[in-house]
Amino acid sequence: MIVGSGVVRVFAAALVALLATSATFVTFPTSAGATPGAANAPAGAFSRESRAAPSQREASLDQPPARIGASATTAVAFGVAASQAVWGDDDATWALLARDDVFADALAGTALAHGGPLLFTSSNALAAATRDELDRVLAGRGTVYLLGGEAALSATVEAAVAQRHDVVRLAGASRIDTAVAVAREAVRRDPQPPAVLVARAFGPADDPNGTAAWADAIAGGAAAARLHLPLVLTPTQDLAAVVDQFLDEVAPRTTYVLGGEAALSRTVLNRVPRGQRVSGPSRLETAAAIADALWGLAPDQRRDDARYLVANVFDEAGWVHGLAGATVAAAAGAALVGITDGGATTATLDLIGACGAGSGGSSGDPDPDPDPEPDRPTLTILGDTATISSDVEAALRTHTLDGCTRPTGPAAFRDVDPDGNPGRYDPCQVVHVVANFSDAPPGAEASVRRALQHLRQVTGLQLTWDGQTVERLPNTAAADDRDIGEAGNWAPILVNWPVDWDKAPGVLGTGGSVALQRSRNGQPTGAIQLVTGVVSINRNADTHPVLDALLLHELGHVVGLDHVDDTAQLLHLEGAVAGLRRYQPGDRAGLDRLGAAAGCNAVAG
Repeated sequence: MIVGSGVVRVFAAALVALLATSATFVTFPTSAGATPGAANAPAGAFSRESRAAPSQREASLDQPPARIGASATTAVAFGVAASQAVWGDDDATWALLARDDVFADALAGTALAHGGPLLFTSSNALAAATRDELDRVLAGRGTVYLLGGEAALSATVEAAVAQRHDVVRLAGASRIDTAVAVAREAVRRDPQPPAVLVARAFGPADDPNGTAAWADAIAGGAAAARLHLPLVLTPTQDLAAVVDQFLDEVAPRTTYVLGGEAALSRTVLNRVPRGQRVSGPSRLETAAAIADALWGLAPDQRRDDARYLVANVFDEAGWVHGLAGATVAAAAGAALVGITDGGATTATLDLIGACGAGSGGSSGDPDPDPDPEPDRPTLTILGDTATISSDVEAALRTHTLDGCTRPTGPAAFRDVDPDGNPGRYDPCQVVHVVANFSDAPPGAEASVRRALQHLRQVTGLQLTWDGQTVERLPNTAAADDRDIGEAGNWAPILVNWPVDWDKAPGVLGTGGSVALQRSRNGQPTGAIQLVTGVVSINRNADTHPVLDALLLHELGHVVGLDHVDDTAQLLHLEGAVAGLRRYQPGDRAGLDRLGAAAGCNAVAG
């Protein structure tokens, strides 16, 4: 149902604005399913390209290989294989060198992996293969960073490297201090980072093979390499003093805390500046959450051509693959996801299967392909078949292809242009989202973040969580009078619980967006762009048991979907209270036409 249709605003001579709010008219049932758990925090928006220092050579890899290190059974061999997959002769600006038997001092090195490879050697002697690879990528110039003190890489190793290259040792009294030393160098190279990543420094005492200590750090390290973000380590229970000091100096816009409370406590989250937790119930879900939250906002990342590195984060050699693979992540724009010996979890499978159906042409394309071939996400397996078997690889690739099949099912759209194309947000622009949680039920912020993550995953839209706001509507009708901003600076989508609920008591929520369309001779013509919107939830109703589904339903209206008659879809009138917790095939079919797969849609500006 449309509420407020006919409300017209003219922003410029060629633009007509219509505010259309879809309302969910439902009667709350006496029983409903429980809200699912673990929130995964979306990230703030920032661009790798805008921060690259002009003097640095940037890694670039247009076609990542299917597997790196298929025959590499040692850390030295894998480091060389990863380097050779990315870097040509005399191509790197610097290189990083770590010991080949312990991960501790190397974890933060990924922040510098965009400028050169991360290679390995024994503590006491420079490995010949590593020496030759340093000579190849640096050709007698450039810097080699030694990660750790002389207990990690001896004076003998340093002397051997110094015969050929400049040497800078990044070290501290502990792995935490060493990580801060690396982070300071990363900031020196790329000043004023918009964010800092924080990962656990130590695993739990009962971890059977020590892999928990590095799993979150290598998943975050791929993003650190690509986006030039410092990564630091801290104990689980509290923020290390040296890390606290570093964060005070850098003053990042956001500090991303990687992992759940078993990895980094609530105390750590509360002490870091502007902290946001990115996590899942296990290390696999956390890796998927990091891939979705941090990589989903990179300007050159779309779900229809996504790239992923796959590492076995339960294998003792997984840290080698993740750390050396960071240079591949930087070059290819590939997020790192984790699997076990037996394969992937649902979170990982959902992520790598969440691609669009091809570019489809932009709104300005005079003759777009009406039914383009789907692009496929690219998977690069890290390590040999003893680490990730051929059977597991085949299963992952099969799922990826299945996941890229264009979804089908009933869908309806709020606004449709004369050519039958739905009004939609521009997937090539960042869309900001804020919320006011006054009078919201417990756990509302986590629910909003989960809903945004799922919607972002399905559509590829660059939905950016900007946190809480003081803006709150007095009632749902006030959405018509909201200041929407202007091209390049649209007001964020607002999620709120209005002070007065001016709909029927059985209405749990409303959602809709401002639509802009060009006009000719006073008549609307051409594509329709949605620019900002509002979700309003009834604060007087007990929405807590169905809040996740309700938010997904209303956000579906915000991005352009209308109600359907099919009771199996979340966008059915009562879909939010029917036990559904995710978008269904018909919903996904509609969202497929509203997201990144449909191309850019810049009508305004």
